[in-house]
Amino acid sequence: MIMSQTAEPMPFRVILKAEREVAFKSPDHLMPWGTKQDNSVNRRFNDKVYKLYPRQEQLKVLDMGCSGGGFVKSCFDEGCLAVGLEGSDFSKRRGRAEWRSIPEYLFTCDVTGKFEIFLEKSGVSELLQFDVVTCWEMMEHIAEADISKVAANVKRHLAPGGIWIMSVSPNVQYFNTQFVRGPKYNGPGSFHLVLSGDKSRLPAIPQERWLRRLHDLWIGSLPQKVLAGTY
Repeated sequence: MIMSQTAEPMPFRVILKAEREVAFKSPDHLMPWGTKQDNSVNRRFNDKVYKLYPRQEQLKVLDMGCSGGGFVKSCFDEGCLAVGLEGSDFSKRRGRAEWRSIPEYLFTCDVTGKFEIFLEKSGVSELLQFDVVTCWEMMEHIAEADISKVAANVKRHLAPGGIWIMSVSPNVQYFNTQFVRGPKYNGPGSFHLVLSGDKSRLPAIPQERWLRRLHDLWIGSLPQKVLAGTY
């Protein structure tokens, strides 16, 4: 059965059509942990994404496994069209975190089933394709047999030249430790992978001064946290 959820901000609305509304077999739904408490934001990561796509009139971002929706809200506040999908309905049922403030951009969805996200304007719907798709510590909840189904959903929604970023190689040099989640940001032991369907259409990597690179390494480091009193 196809289930649908609709968000209705003017002058357009975002529509999700999903095969399964909740990932009932997901470990994080059965025993809520990340979906219960996470709401990660890293605006330095956002800034790097905006510099990577400087000519986009409105950057489109899809966060799969969005938990509290903090990253989606941060992108939305900065002018992006951002959508979050979460496999568990824990935060939605409790109105937790950003599910209260931007419910029209956050949806529950089992991403191992087929889903499609549409943008409707003036009664005309078109499939939304995103410049950036992220999965922060979501893939470890996906059974090996279902990984190809998740990848097919991402491929369907990834714009030409878009990238898929997930918490699974610390060797992605451009982001330079500045992800939304990871070893420095409440994800010890995780690593990152950045994927694209068409390497020839990727944006050029912006040039950055070495001081900015050093600043990336400093922000979120143990010494910085100790000095800031946040450790």
